[in-house]
Amino acid sequence: MTLQEVIDQAQGKTRRTTLADTRLTNAYWQYTAFQGSFKPRLTAEATLPDFNRSISLITQPNGDLLFTPQANNTLSAGLRIAQTIPSLGTQIFLYSGLERLDNFDGPRQGQSSYFSTPISIGLSQPLFQFNPFKWQQKIQPLEYKESEQRYTQDMELIAYDAVIAFFNYYIAQLDLEATILDKQNADSLYVLSKGRYSVGRIAETDLLQIELTVRSAEFAQAQAKIDLENSAEELRQLLNIDDDIYFNLAEPADLPEITIDPERAIEIAKENRAETTEFRRRLLEAERRVDEARKDNGVRLDLTGRFGLSQTDESLSGSYQNLLDQERITLTLAVPIADWGRSRAEREIAASERELAIISVSQEEEAFERSIDIQVRQLQLKKNRVELAKISYDVAQKRLDITRKRYSIDKVGVLDLNQAILEKESSRQNFYSSLKDYYLGYYTIRGLTLYDFISDKSITY
Repeated sequence: MTLQEVIDQAQGKTRRTTLADTRLTNAYWQYTAFQGSFKPRLTAEATLPDFNRSISLITQPNGDLLFTPQANNTLSAGLRIAQTIPSLGTQIFLYSGLERLDNFDGPRQGQSSYFSTPISIGLSQPLFQFNPFKWQQKIQPLEYKESEQRYTQDMELIAYDAVIAFFNYYIAQLDLEATILDKQNADSLYVLSKGRYSVGRIAETDLLQIELTVRSAEFAQAQAKIDLENSAEELRQLLNIDDDIYFNLAEPADLPEITIDPERAIEIAKENRAETTEFRRRLLEAERRVDEARKDNGVRLDLTGRFGLSQTDESLSGSYQNLLDQERITLTLAVPIADWGRSRAEREIAASERELAIISVSQEEEAFERSIDIQVRQLQLKKNRVELAKISYDVAQKRLDITRKRYSIDKVGVLDLNQAILEKESSRQNFYSSLKDYYLGYYTIRGLTLYDFISDKSITY
């Protein structure tokens, strides 16, 4: 598998992507529900039936109160459409309905009557009060945009972890190959050294040193196998593979030469990252709390109104003739006189929280921009480190080959040979560690900006 294939499979149907998908789906339906709350709502209403047989206290025509037996049944049905106007906080409705009353007792026994409301229009309008709908229209879209951006960040974090798992296994794979080769070379040198010792050309201490090298090579090979097993398990978990399989990872392709301008990277990150949207949302929420504390603790003025046409008759058709109009307007007023400083305290708390939010967001923005600037500037240094480490590794390999040949013809001692082996192993580990660090640096910048600088386009999923 190549590095890109590992990333693609990690971003496929795995446990982590399923979790990210679920969070995004939940945010989508929450936003859909929010949008639906501001659309007209059509409701059918019906009472089928409302039967009543009881003795009730009834006011008589002369004003007296008498307990009177009742037996009747009421049927009603209607359609209601309601709409909220978010910018004004107004709630309006339109209603049309019909009722039928059947009497089973009393002077009108066996008679029926109808009450029709062909149309009724009403509204409720708070005046000079806190309007939650207006703030929801500002904040909810930001919350959904933030969830979309966080989904992209989640996927890029999976890609970053895939790079770590890939290189951990790839390096462990190379370590095992290197230890196998080192063990073979150590065995060959040990056989050669035993021959020299038998004819007195090397001292016993040199032979013991070579034997120690063989033992060290055996230990290194055993440790490399354990490291490969551990890194294989890490990669299998990332790719959601339950089978006890192993991988043959291809050498990672060289990253193309890219030049990233720190200022441009910061601007791109501001457009793409969820943090920027989160900062805006937090400031709006702080402003919302200030507005709520100021208006909910002051004068309350509510205007309600209703206009309708209605009629009643013993026949259905008659209840729709000679309609009578009905109007009702109510204006209610509530003025706080004394609350012992509670309103002022709530306003001061909200204002203080807004100031804290402004300061906190400002500090977090600075830290966010600084982290991007540092990562971008370090990427070139990491690239240079890879190039230098590769040169050092090539030189160390050549030196070891030459030292081995010179040792075989008795031109250098065992100490020089061991030193060359250690330097080669150190330079090899340094090279692949630098290569891993370089790739992680690039994918860190991708995750911080949600931008593919190789393809020169924003990252979306």
